[in-house]
Amino acid sequence: MKKIFIPLLFVFSFLWGCNKCYYLTLTDVTNRESPKLLLKIPVKIGEKFKICYTHSWDLTPVDDIFVIGKNGTIIIDEEIFNWFGAGLEHNPPRGKLFIGKDKRIHVKNINRNVKSFRLRVGIVANHRLVIKDKTIPLNSLTKPMNSIEFKIVKY
Repeated sequence: MKKIFIPLLFVFSFLWGCNKCYYLTLTDVTNRESPKLLLKIPVKIGEKFKICYTHSWDLTPVDDIFVIGKNGTIIIDEEIFNWFGAGLEHNPPRGKLFIGKDKRIHVKNINRNVKSFRLRVGIVANHRLVIKDKTIPLNSLTKPMNSIEFKIVKY
């Protein structure tokens, strides 16, 4: 299944097309001497994607929402979780924190720009990339405990 799944994702990324030629790339950077491109998905400025996972200590769902920013940045926009825990947003400025209709805590408008970020694929976390109505389990792209770099690249 894994051998078929990854090539289909590459075909998906080439057929989708893109106006500005920006791509969200996921690269396995565990071995610094030979990084391995895992996924390349065309994206547009303003488009959102999220990473969903299970908090490793609390074992509760967490959603991190990102926006494709101008000039190929990634904007950390929102974090949604059940209650405060290790590694989650804390002490957000007034007006950015609220309880949603889903009874979860939403920290909105974080507006933190990054050029890239790295995520270690968790064993318990079951990290999933959700983009363009597709859900991609990160452990289907590389082994748990490997490090993936998320970056916007202009081609």
